Amino acid sequence: MDNAVVVGSVPAVVVSGQQLRAWEQARIDATEFRCQGCPVAMVPRAYRPTHKVQGHFSTWPGENHHDCDLVSEVASPSDSDQAGTVRCRNVVWPIRLVDDEPRKVRGRDADRQQLPPAVDRRETTRRNLPGNEGAGDATAKTVRPFALAYRDMTHEERRQTPIDLPGIDAERYQYAFKRLPQWEIQELPSGRVFHGPLRYTGEIRDEGGAFLVELHAGGEFASGRFGAPWTLVLAHSDWTPRSRALLVDEFESACHESRDKKKAAWVYALAHQDKKRPNLLHVERRSHIAFIMD
Repeated sequence: MDNAVVVGSVPAVVVSGQQLRAWEQARIDATEFRCQGCPVAMVPRAYRPTHKVQGHFSTWPGENHHDCDLVSEVASPSDSDQAGTVRCRNVVWPIRLVDDEPRKVRGRDADRQQLPPAVDRRETTRRNLPGNEGAGDATAKTVRPFALAYRDMTHEERRQTPIDLPGIDAERYQYAFKRLPQWEIQELPSGRVFHGPLRYTGEIRDEGGAFLVELHAGGEFASGRFGAPWTLVLAHSDWTPRSRALLVDEFESACHESRDKKKAAWVYALAHQDKKRPNLLHVERRSHIAFIMD
């Protein structure tokens, strides 16, 4: 599994295994994790930079999931033939992104702290399992757990599950995410988590104090390449060397693992479109981008 819940956190905190590469060993040793769909303990794996495989979680040897909606066959991811199947709603999905430091807010009230009441709020539909306290307002500190959740959700879960991301005027997963157009550059809605496939042979370029990441999508396609690909721009002049190294590690490990397993590597980014060069998408924070295996 890619995500897990921090045991004892209220509201529940969802973290990805890849995030633990930024944690100190003492913090990892002192933290307990559990499955998002049941109380079984989860163990972090590959939480040191390797460039070959992404961080993840697994159960202890001999342990099994208990009545777990996340791993059961009653539901299927949105890209499968059974995409319309609805889970029993016993999965803790991240709802609110909490930045570690003050952030700029685009297009919404910065003082708004809670989502408006809705009939499909998770508190009224989830079974009361031990350790599920605060799950209805589950938080995460990077966009990665949200991207992984979106990837694994059914269509119905995307439609019903609330979400609260900075600068995004959308209150359900279904509307907070937007796949980038594959074959053309066009004006995009402001404030979305944009996502698309990375180039199979792509790399991160470091130019003028910014990382540039090209996607396998965009405009001016000819001879197997895009002349104007969608390109993510991450200014990193105020990042620490470790933060830069961890971003490169996340990119390279996603690409390496995807090639090894013959799957696609994707990027998810909370970004805004450049007004003069519309194929450029600017990402303001390290925590607002994630590279994952599809």
